[in-house]
Amino acid sequence: MAAKHVRAVVLGIVITLAITSAFVARTTEFSTLAKQDYGSLIGGGTPATSPAKSTPAEPTPLNRIDTGLLSGYAEPMNLVINNQDVWATVWTRLAACPYGCPPAPSIDFKTRTVIAVFLGMRGTGGYIIQVSRIESGNNAVVVHAVVTSPDRNCFEPQIITEPYDLVDIPKASGTTTFVVETVITNCG
Repeated sequence: MAAKHVRAVVLGIVITLAITSAFVARTTEFSTLAKQDYGSLIGGGTPATSPAKSTPAEPTPLNRIDTGLLSGYAEPMNLVINNQDVWATVWTRLAACPYGCPPAPSIDFKTRTVIAVFLGMRGTGGYIIQVSRIESGNNAVVVHAVVTSPDRNCFEPQIITEPYDLVDIPKASGTTTFVVETVITNCG
């Protein structure tokens, strides 16, 4: 039997990021990299109540790099990555391999940008985050992500998860806005 889905747009989770020389560091690793290349990583952002006024309308093709449930990012975070060093650091943290990690997938940062969305730590299974579409134009990029969340009647494994999704898109510049929609799985 297919699960019924109730769609609810979560207010206040639209996050606007200005891709400028400003750098918002969330971890010590990124603080060190910031000294080397300002503006190569943008994380966090300022909550907004609506998308940017110059919302682009052109769909942007995306390539899914990886998606999963154990990211190493306990706090929710959206990243725009335009630098190989930062990409390697994000990948190493994501892979969480204490004895050496496989190299990060090759990305040509002259022509591509990586978009990473991290849901943060959740106390059970049943949570997923996925970039559903990206629109660009008018010197702006809008990243649409969908969070799937179990309702309280769902039987989920009692394990810690940290859902994430990584995609790459043609080189992005300007303002990046993240719009997150929540889909609640109705198990009742």
